[in-house]
Amino acid sequence: MRDDSDDKNVFDAFSQMKTKKKKKEADDEETKTSSNWRPAPPDISSSAPREFSPISYALLGDSVWELFVRSYLFAPRSKPSTYDSKVKKLARAESQAYAYRKITEIQLTDEELDVCKWGRNADYSNVPKRLRGKKSQGGGHDIYRQASALEVILGWWMVTDDERLDEVLERVKTSGWLEDALTSVEYGSKEEEED
Repeated sequence: MRDDSDDKNVFDAFSQMKTKKKKKEADDEETKTSSNWRPAPPDISSSAPREFSPISYALLGDSVWELFVRSYLFAPRSKPSTYDSKVKKLARAESQAYAYRKITEIQLTDEELDVCKWGRNADYSNVPKRLRGKKSQGGGHDIYRQASALEVILGWWMVTDDERLDEVLERVKTSGWLEDALTSVEYGSKEEEED
């Protein structure tokens, strides 16, 4: 003879399995909707975004930019040295400044423009030697400040609005700006590149 408690235990176990399955499906769906080229953003829900320094956002944004560039250039296949050379060019301050100027041409919100300004005005004391005294494009410090502003806004978007980050980087990817940066941005000489 079966005990009703056995049925209840089976029912409870089945309900728990269904709940776990639904949670896994929800987690999987959340993963599907997040970007497929980068990790999930850090959780700063216990802090205000401005509690972090612009330099912290710049460090995060720099890694976002490099991962984006590496992912973008990965296919079609090329020689590793060509791939590496293109990545290095696009990860340099000159290309980042170019991308910053292009991104600010699209419609940014007042808050986004304020974050860019915050990033440009941060105290960066480590301007690369190759940029010091550079006269083109407003001087090396200006190039570095623009590149830093790009890194800050990318880091900001990753933390506060990853959908906006995806939207803007998709526009960068489809606009031809990266190809333009590879061909038209003025880079330093070989000697300057080593600095």
